[in-house]
Order: sequence, then structure tokens, then C-alpha cells
Amino acid sequence: MGILDVPAIPRASRTAPTLGAAMAKIANSTSIIINCEGDSLTYGQDTSATGTTAGTNGSAITRSATPYPETLAGALSFVLGRTTTVVNRGFPGDRTTEGLTRWANATGGDITILMYGTNDAKNYGGYPSGTVPIPVYQQQLSQLIDRRIAQGQQVIVLAPPPVLNQGNNRLIRAYGEAARIVADRYGVPFIDTLSLLRGLPDDEIWTDNVHLSKYAYNQIAWNIAMHLGTNGARPPRVGPGDTILPQQMHHNGGTLITRTPISGGVPGRATLRLTAGQVAVIPLDVAAPCRVIADCYSGGTEGIGTVQMYYFGAGSKVANRFTTIPTAGNGMTPALGHVLPAGVRGVIVGCASGIIEIAQLRLVRADTTPTLLTAGQSSAVTRPDVAGVSVTAPAATWAHVLDTRSVITTLADGSSSTARTARITARLQGSTGNALYGLAFAAARRPFLPAFGLTSGYIVVRVGTTVEIREFTNSAITASAAGAGAFTTGVSGELWDVEFDGANVRVYIDGTLRATLASSLFRHFHPGLVAYEGTVTCYSMSFPDVTG
Repeated sequence: MGILDVPAIPRASRTAPTLGAAMAKIANSTSIIINCEGDSLTYGQDTSATGTTAGTNGSAITRSATPYPETLAGALSFVLGRTTTVVNRGFPGDRTTEGLTRWANATGGDITILMYGTNDAKNYGGYPSGTVPIPVYQQQLSQLIDRRIAQGQQVIVLAPPPVLNQGNNRLIRAYGEAARIVADRYGVPFIDTLSLLRGLPDDEIWTDNVHLSKYAYNQIAWNIAMHLGTNGARPPRVGPGDTILPQQMHHNGGTLITRTPISGGVPGRATLRLTAGQVAVIPLDVAAPCRVIADCYSGGTEGIGTVQMYYFGAGSKVANRFTTIPTAGNGMTPALGHVLPAGVRGVIVGCASGIIEIAQLRLVRADTTPTLLTAGQSSAVTRPDVAGVSVTAPAATWAHVLDTRSVITTLADGSSSTARTARITARLQGSTGNALYGLAFAAARRPFLPAFGLTSGYIVVRVGTTVEIREFTNSAITASAAGAGAFTTGVSGELWDVEFDGANVRVYIDGTLRATLASSLFRHFHPGLVAYEGTVTCYSMSFPDVTG
């Protein structure tokens, strides 16, 4: 009789300890011990020429310097703020069959993590009895769970990771699904390693098409560590438009500070202050690809430093992003992060130098494929959404497109005299480095009534390497401000953040404040794109904390 023939254990009858038991110990600053049982993928087998260490657990096969259990110990030291004991009980070639006997007498621990199945499916270890049929694999995995539950331990089941060969991978995936069924019947956490590694390029998942790289081990370890963090086994599910507050961030020694109302952010919001070398880790379950932006406070001599951003699972091909927070009079600077693939991710925001204060993380739409508007259409076009649109202007001609369904207003409720800060975030790219292009803000008569075209309002444009803010009334420029060195020479894609607070217009390019125009002439705008003798493409546009 196989596990599929056994009815699920009723929830009311399940006796397995939950992660809550281990997390209660963590909350009470009690040390915990985690045991990791498995095959060579737990052991960390690595026979490449460099970066390896000597064997362990009675095996002479060389190992990676960073198997997931050892990496998990370091990750937990950061997340929990103290040393956590993680024991590697991996052995090359083991199936569930060998796991039952090899660690039969092992005791002690609060959590056991089981990752078997690769050798059950393919018998890479070459045991004479061959592969383990799925019903037997499920029975033996159940026995592995039972004996740790009997010791009062919580069990976490990991699916066997993917391999490069697709035929072998399909078979191993079947064992992963079988493990999922067993975990569900016991009510123990299950982690699908395939979903964790999906964001890595193929050439950075494996060292030999079966055994994992340091990047893959890093992703698995940090995902497990985040399961034991503030949000428990279920990181918040997020997507474009969501916001993460400082109270939801893990950090290694940072300080929460309550700020009084600030012109560039949300009044009275707490910030997370980090000094050089301190970092915050934010576990997220990303529903759809989106870009992360860290809004950072600065005022006077406070909050002046360099932000460093990264995310787990990115591999070596995704570089750290750095943003310098400028001196500002109680203002906010958006620090541009990466596009996060769907799945469980860990965003890292650190202080590379000085002091930074994180007010919030914003998630905005990832870049999309643009739809080209021809020159004849683009002289004056109205669309419900300008994200994913290109505007082309003929020679010696301005062209624009407006979103008249969205309204940016600097009044708290759209009609009172109480001021508020409004923001628009967009990713733009021009056709040439010399073309004039950027964002248009057509002045509306009042909120929720369409503007009379682009005759009054503001445009924010790139002019070579300079960004300019131009205020105009009845098609005549009435004020302007410029910031040199905002762009690199040639064609590039940039993240534009424009803020309105009723007294000033501020422009940030790739997270750095580049120009400020003192202007209170207009209060309500429709956003759009503008170009002169060239093409501008809007890959994404969002309105965080904006009425619309």
C-alpha cells in the first residue's frame, strides 16, 4: 500500500510541531538547532577545480565552500541577530533508503530539513537496488518525517532541485510533487526549490548540470532563513502598487525613527536608519514581475549616504545598484532597485556609506514592450494609459500624448487648501541622445475634469545630458530650472521621479535629485509624454500616493 492509498491526516489530529514552536524560541532569544538531511545537494558536492573544501560525514568527495546548510547558518545569524547551529547531514548518492539508516541514531535539534529525491529518481549513487519507486519513496519520506516528529522536531520538506537534462528533470519533478503530497498530509512546510531557482540563468544554477552553484545554494538558504523571520513561513504576497514599511523589514542593528511631516513623503511615517555596513532584508512573495524603489529621507545633515540594493537569486549577472542620497530640506529621494522576477525573493537594502533612512519600499510595474504611435497620430493623442507607448515627433515639431483618466493633485482631498505631495514614477528611453523628450503635465481646470490640451502646465525634458523643468501658460514659458549632468551621453533608459508639493517641482533621475523649480502656479495635472524631433518610449508609469 502506498501513501496515495492512505487518507490525509485530519488537521485536528496532526501532532507535528509547527514552525511557531521554533519561532517562539527565537522570539525568546533561545538558541535553536537545525539539522539538514539529504544527498549530495545538501552535502554540497562540488568537484570543480576551485572554490572547494574537504569532504565530511565520512565522504572524501570535495564540497562547495557554500552548501546551503552552511549558508543558512550565516543567513540566520543576520536575520535573527545571533549565531544559530545548522548541522549538515548530507551524503553523496543517498536515497531515502540510505537516509533512514545513515541518520537513524541522530538526535537533538528543533527543526529538521529533508531534501531527498534526486537519487531516488535517478540513482546517481549507483546502488545495486537501483531507483526507488515513487510509492516507496513516499513511504520512506514519511518514515523520515515520523522519526523527527517523535523527537519533538518541526520538519520542513524541500523538493529535489532541478537538473539541466530535461528528460531527467521531468522525472525528478515527479518526485518533487510526490514529496509535496507527503508534506501536505503531515501539515509540514514544503518549499519548491525549482521556483526558488527560476530567476537564475542556467549557467549559474549548476557546477556540473546536477550539483548546485553558490548562487543556487544562496537562494535556497536565504529563502529558508526568511521563513524563520518576522513574517514567518509566508512572506507577504506583493505586486505593482504595493508598499512595504520599515516595520516589516529585517535589519542588523538599524533604528526605527518617527519623522514629523515631511514635504517629500507621508506625514509622520517611521524611517529605518542604517549606518555604513548595516542592511535590511525584506522577504517578498512577488506575484508578478515588478521594480522595487526605496524612498529615502534626508534633511539637513541627516540621512546623507549611499544606498546599496540587491536581491537574492539574482546571480552574478545582476549588479548591485548604488544611489547617493543628496542633502535635502526634509525631502525624499527614490533609490532605484531591480526588476524582481515572480516568486519568493529577498530584497536587500544596505548603507554603503554615511547614514540612510528608508521610509518605504515601492513596487512599480516592470518594463513592458512598447506600442509605437506613428508621427501622424502622435501630435496630440489621448490614451487611458501611456505606459508601454512610444511617441514620435516629426522634424521641428513637438508631439505629446496625455492620460486624461489619471489626475495628479497637490491638494489633500482634491479641493481643500491642505497641501500634499504627489509623485509620478516613469521609465523612459529616447531614440537619440540629442533628442528632447520627457514627461508632460497638462494643467487641469480642476480635479477629474479634462485639461484643454497641453497649453499650460509643466514639461520635464532631457536636453542632451541636462534635465529641464519648464513651466508654461498659454503655450508660453513662464519659468524654468535645469540640472546639468543628469544623463550620460548617448541613448539610455532612465527612471524619472517627479514630485509636486504645491510649492516646488522636483525631478530625480535614477534616484538622484537633479532639478528643483519653485512654482505654485498649478495644482492639478494629467500626466503624459512629450518629444521634439525624435521618439520617446514609456516602459512603465505609476502614481504612488497620488489621487487618480
